[in-house]
Amino acid sequence: MLENKVQSTHSKSTGLPRKRFYRARAHSNPLSDSHFPVPVAPSHVDYSLHYPQLFPSSDVAGSCKKIQFADIGCGFGGLLICLSTLFPETLMIGMELREKVTEQITLCLKLSQVRSLKQIQSQSS
Repeated sequence: MLENKVQSTHSKSTGLPRKRFYRARAHSNPLSDSHFPVPVAPSHVDYSLHYPQLFPSSDVAGSCKKIQFADIGCGFGGLLICLSTLFPETLMIGMELREKVTEQITLCLKLSQVRSLKQIQSQSS
C-alpha cells in the first residue's frame, strides 16, 4: 500500500516527483523561517556537498573551477535548467529557502543522476 502512495506522488510519464505534492508558500521570511545554517561568506560553504566531483572534500580550499551563475530564490530551478543547456561546462548553483521546494528538487536531481549513470553504463556495455 505504501508503494502505491509513493507511486501516486510521481509522474507516470517521467517517474519524477510531481510539484503539486511539494507546494509551499510563495514567499518565505529568511529571518523567521530559517531552519538551516547560513554561511557567513562564500568561503565558508562546503561545496563538496553539492559538487563532489569538483570539490572532493571540504578541506580543499579553492578550486580552479568557480561558480559563474547563482540563482537566488531559484524555485524549481527552471532558469538554471535552461542555462545549463546553453552553458554545459559552466558551474551554476541555485539557492532556495523553501524547504518543500528544495526537497522536491533534491529528489528529482537524485533520480536524474541515477538515470544518467544507468544510461552511460548501458552505452558502454
